[in-house]
Amino acid sequence: MDHFFYAYELRLLINSLVKSMYFAAQSMAAEFSTAVLAVQAIEISNKSIAMIIVNLRAEFFIRATSRVTFTCNDGLKFSEGITRCIKSGEPTTVEGITEGIDANGEVVSTFYITRTQYSNATL
Repeated sequence: MDHFFYAYELRLLINSLVKSMYFAAQSMAAEFSTAVLAVQAIEISNKSIAMIIVNLRAEFFIRATSRVTFTCNDGLKFSEGITRCIKSGEPTTVEGITEGIDANGEVVSTFYITRTQYSNATL
């Protein structure tokens, strides 16, 4: 695991013609910041694992009017969930939390994205 990421950061830029970032753009960036960590855990396991988002919850605090950086620090949590799935043969569920922080350091939004992992052998 020389190249294991425990966290992932993704930046979104706002075009100067747009006054604020649409929630769908934030949702995609938030999802991607958690997906990278989940996919990494699956790749490292070298097993056939499928995953699906089973829940997405978001909180919006201020308008996104500048660059927003989404950071998820749950790499270890996804890795442990994949390991449990492989050992038990049963689906596991993991919630990844990612925060969107603007250029001023203010929290714009927080996303809670829950994924279930399945061993393809059980499908």
